[in-house]
Amino acid sequence: MESLKKIDFRIGTIVSVKPNIKAKNPSFIVDIDFGTTIGKKTTSAQLPANYTEHELLQSKQVVCVVNFPVKRIAGFKSEVLVVGFPDEKSKVVLLNTRNVDVPNGKQILYLSSAITTGSMITIKQHTESIDESHMANASSNFSGNVLPEATYEQFEAAGIIVGTVKHIQQEQNLHEVTFTVDFGETMGERTFVVQNLSSDIVYNVSTQVAVSINEQTNEIVPLAITQDDDRLSIVLLGVDRQVPNGGRLF
Repeated sequence: MESLKKIDFRIGTIVSVKPNIKAKNPSFIVDIDFGTTIGKKTTSAQLPANYTEHELLQSKQVVCVVNFPVKRIAGFKSEVLVVGFPDEKSKVVLLNTRNVDVPNGKQILYLSSAITTGSMITIKQHTESIDESHMANASSNFSGNVLPEATYEQFEAAGIIVGTVKHIQQEQNLHEVTFTVDFGETMGERTFVVQNLSSDIVYNVSTQVAVSINEQTNEIVPLAITQDDDRLSIVLLGVDRQVPNGGRLF
């Protein structure tokens, strides 16, 4: 989780989109509002394969990395990285907040110590018992200020992948939900528990979720946001459209 903690993910709202006519691959120049602390940032993103300008301008909120070095793309200064998962053609499908409108500049919450067992390469592994000390609880990650500059290598080391929910078990009295998620052939099925999920969001079989998996400790860290400031209304991040299981965030 150390690499994950170095990456500053923020929610922002797209306010302007236009084609990047100088880019080698079809791209948009996108202006994103991250609120008063960070302000507006501009980036070049390879989104035309799955999104139109009109779609992106419908008060679209996106998840971005805001602490990478500024990058020059076709002579254009790209200040943030808009993130998503690859579809069947390796084109980006955006990570999203499940249509929950959150303040611009809000940071992603990591749910620490989600449980798992066995080898990282074991297929269809399951956790048979739930140890309360390993429940996934919301934890505070950062202050409001942008984190120190991070590298793309650290981003890749965070091991953020997507999977599809196969089974859900909810304990009404304990406000706990147990998810079994298929992360594809390499990672297989994993089981983890999340507390204090928002009652406004429905999760079912076929829902996709994003998590960080530590290959040394087998720890699963779901990526989430909160609908309030006291972290009692958790929303797991999702994707705009169904993508192959096991794809890595990019």
